Amino acid sequence: MFKVGDRIIIKTDITKYTDFFGKNMEYYKGKTATITRTYTTSAVGEVFVLDIASQRWAWLDAWLDHAGPDFLTDEEIDRINKLNHV
Repeated sequence: MFKVGDRIIIKTDITKYTDFFGKNMEYYKGKTATITRTYTTSAVGEVFVLDIASQRWAWLDAWLDHAGPDFLTDEEIDRINKLNHV
């Protein structure tokens, strides 16, 4: 479903595997990121490392959505707003 290089959005409604979702990960809900690597664990299967939070956490596919080609990141919106003097 996901692969290295995919641009994703971290879901805001985390309902699965909540025991593995750390408190410090809450800040990243709704943020966009890019998958930098994947690996498999015996506890939950495939996990994903993202280019945020110093790549310190493993994220599960149940917590991620694909960022479509029409999706703008906060950085892109800021850049567009600056260009338009907004």
